[in-house]
Amino acid sequence: MKNNQIDFQGSTIKNKFSQFIHFGKVLHFGFLALVLGLLFAGCGGKNGGDATAAEVVQTAQSKDTLKLNAKQVSNAGISVGPVSVGDVSTEIQLMGVVEASPQGRVSVGSLLGGMVKKIAVKAGDVVREGQTLCAIENLTVVDWQEGYLTAEADGFVLAQEAERQKELYQNKASSLKVYQQAESAWKGNLAKREALLQRLGSVGISKEQVKKGIQRLIWVKSSSAGVVESVLVHEGQTVSDNANLVEVVSNSGAQWVLSGFEAQTSLVRVGMKVEMGPAEGGTSSVVNGRVAAVSPSIQSDRTWKIYCAPQSKLGRVDGVRVGQAIKGRIAVQSNNAYLLPESSVFQRDGKHFCFVKSILNQADVYVLTPIVVVGNHEQSVIISNPPKDPVVLKGAYSLWMMWDAQQSAEE
Repeated sequence: MKNNQIDFQGSTIKNKFSQFIHFGKVLHFGFLALVLGLLFAGCGGKNGGDATAAEVVQTAQSKDTLKLNAKQVSNAGISVGPVSVGDVSTEIQLMGVVEASPQGRVSVGSLLGGMVKKIAVKAGDVVREGQTLCAIENLTVVDWQEGYLTAEADGFVLAQEAERQKELYQNKASSLKVYQQAESAWKGNLAKREALLQRLGSVGISKEQVKKGIQRLIWVKSSSAGVVESVLVHEGQTVSDNANLVEVVSNSGAQWVLSGFEAQTSLVRVGMKVEMGPAEGGTSSVVNGRVAAVSPSIQSDRTWKIYCAPQSKLGRVDGVRVGQAIKGRIAVQSNNAYLLPESSVFQRDGKHFCFVKSILNQADVYVLTPIVVVGNHEQSVIISNPPKDPVVLKGAYSLWMMWDAQQSAEE
């Protein structure tokens, strides 16, 4: 072998470099130069016992490992150590949504069905209590009103007759039976009128309205102030009795619900202070509150719910409605927290990783290991699942680039 060539498992540096270019896996020349520089520096010749470029790139035991020799470790400035433990004060930032309480979600309907003649609102409209939402035509209410007016007119006559029969009975001019029959007829009339008024009241028609004139429409009104979430019918549609027509969601009693990750369950407790506001709002939108309750169970997506109580009533928080996305910050004190330098932690596809040192066949092997980050503290991150083996504390970025090059070569 000539002195101006170094054999990497039967191929020259030129051939190896050509292979990288041919496969199109290295996209940045500076990046490749740094990786090859580390490899060159670790190679002391054929008889030196050092790892070759192929060993670094191709002899890993799995896709998440790198095998380096002492020279390469030194050139990359890699140092390892245990995960540190300390007491920290930090904050966790969470996202969530304003949820309607069971009392705040109202299904508005009509006792009587019929044809929908008019719809006065649409989804998203803000409505007040008692505001008309829609109108239904049903001739049954016409019969009820007619029956009431007739009974009221008959009642005047029946009342006079009962009073007359009472006087006749007291003067021994009529029998007790006739008097009782007259009184019974009058009381029956009173009961009939009261029953008809109750029926009419159930569809929003009052005694005063009946006296103004018989109407055939049932005006369906909102029983609560809030926002129209959905209109379930359309004009001209025939609906059955007791059908739901409009869904109204009220801000009254609504809940601010934040979603925390499973690893944060030990950090949040009832009574903690929390700053909340609309997800897109600025500092002027911040509402102070406290953690009112935490969910005892973990959701299928490995999150859990944190129920918060704002100091201001939700209905008075400008620009915030049920269903709106919110954000929250909770200051926490964590004792014996596991800490890693920020420079030793990487994020890929929404997950966090660090490199852990292991020994394999008397060689240093660095394994890309997933970790769960639950917060930040100064220049460190707080993790919940500390690796047992030593973690790369310095030079991790060089390892990351070498690992990334390895992935490119293996694809």
